[in-house]
Amino acid sequence: MQCQMCKKVLSKNGSHFVCQGPCQGKFHRTCVKGLLADMKAGKNRLFCNNCEGCSTVDDSEGDEQETEGHGIEKILKDIRNKVSAIPSLQKQLNSITDSMSVLSEKYDTLMAEHEESKKKIRDLEKSIVNTNNKCVYLEKCNMALEQKVHEFRPSFP
Repeated sequence: MQCQMCKKVLSKNGSHFVCQGPCQGKFHRTCVKGLLADMKAGKNRLFCNNCEGCSTVDDSEGDEQETEGHGIEKILKDIRNKVSAIPSLQKQLNSITDSMSVLSEKYDTLMAEHEESKKKIRDLEKSIVNTNNKCVYLEKCNMALEQKVHEFRPSFP
């Protein structure tokens, strides 16, 4: 078992503070702000500093206003944390946008090269067909010449 605040080990037999709020965390008494002062004042503290219901058990109206003040402070703290995260998110978004721009340019380049390669392949295929046709024509010419040569040979002794 470890303290939710400082992450150090809690003693099994020692007294520690258990939050009754949503976190249900266990803390060293010194890690919860104002706990010792509340204990000295005779107030029974139920929530840690992080839970929304940060309050003490007392029937006076001053404590209710203090609870509302803590709730508002908690909300304000959450808003500040979220707003402070915006610049880092904008940096990440800018980085992603730049990456997308570079990738888009590379994609366009690759597509242009691909089309050029397709055209070259078509031209080479046409060249192969023409070469094959010429080869067939030359073979026919050779056969015709061989026949003519055979025709003239018998006439020569």
